[in-house]
Amino acid sequence: MPKRITTTEFNKLFREQYKDYVLLTPYSGYAKKVKIKHKDCGYTFSLTASYLLKNTYQCKICKHTKDVKDKLKNKYGNKYTLKGFFKNQKEYVPITCHKCGYTWDISIHSLVKRLNSNAKNHIELCPQCRKHSYLFKKICLAKNGLTNNEFLSK
Repeated sequence: MPKRITTTEFNKLFREQYKDYVLLTPYSGYAKKVKIKHKDCGYTFSLTASYLLKNTYQCKICKHTKDVKDKLKNKYGNKYTLKGFFKNQKEYVPITCHKCGYTWDISIHSLVKRLNSNAKNHIELCPQCRKHSYLFKKICLAKNGLTNNEFLSK
């Protein structure tokens, strides 16, 4: 039978292993759940004390946000910066375009859909840049007296 862990021992082990987390409820037993909060994103969750000591837990909010940021960087390079954490599919977070400096809110659903799109000439993510490129295209069409299909074939 394993040695019993005291509250002091658990607190010490928790602080050593999970520096970016705060313990919200006191330790009450190895098989009991404790409530924890991640300092970076504020995500609160409960796990058993045994799981925390045996495994290394990574915040699912931060992990998901990091995955999306990596996809964003792979597809668009350093053109955009995501400024926040995605807590669910419907929540919006600010994103900044480095080309024009515009910041707008985008949902994870919309962003991931665009990042997973395999379109060859992907549409600008930034609403301002997209609007300016559309206006530029219209001006070019009008100046040259071309239709949209003629413009695309050249």
